[in-house]
Amino acid sequence: MSTTAINNLCESLFKIAAYAPLEVLDSSLQAFGQQKLDLCLVVLANMQVNGEAFRTTIPRFWKTSQEVEIEVISDNVFAFFFQNQDDRRRVLTGGLWSFDKALLILEEPTGEGNFADLRFDKAAFWVQIHKILLLCMNRKICLFLGNLIGDVVKIDEGASGDCWGNSYVFG
Repeated sequence: MSTTAINNLCESLFKIAAYAPLEVLDSSLQAFGQQKLDLCLVVLANMQVNGEAFRTTIPRFWKTSQEVEIEVISDNVFAFFFQNQDDRRRVLTGGLWSFDKALLILEEPTGEGNFADLRFDKAAFWVQIHKILLLCMNRKICLFLGNLIGDVVKIDEGASGDCWGNSYVFG
């Protein structure tokens, strides 16, 4: 079908829609949509990935307890619909994810789930600080150094609360 024919069909649909009576979305349908959205994560790969390989590999890699539905939004954006909050939460907080050298950035859709509202502007990384002075191997200084890089989520510390040996800052 030619581009002109498709454009003509679209124009006629819009004309029909302009004269059609407005329907209010039933509250049970809204609730169903909200439940699906609450179990959704949108994933952006920072480069184009093989969509079919991605769709078959990632759910096995994440080892979810139940099946995950995957919708391809674009070449490198996917919507994952989980069956339960535990799987969704574990994947979201499970750390830095990658696939075939592509960084995966996970976002929780909010509101009505408008994809234009998703920012994909944060990714968690483990940061290891080398050659740090013994004086600096404590939680307060690790927190200070980590906050210079980004938002600190977790510090790997010993039972005493100090960061002796290798200090890791997650941020």
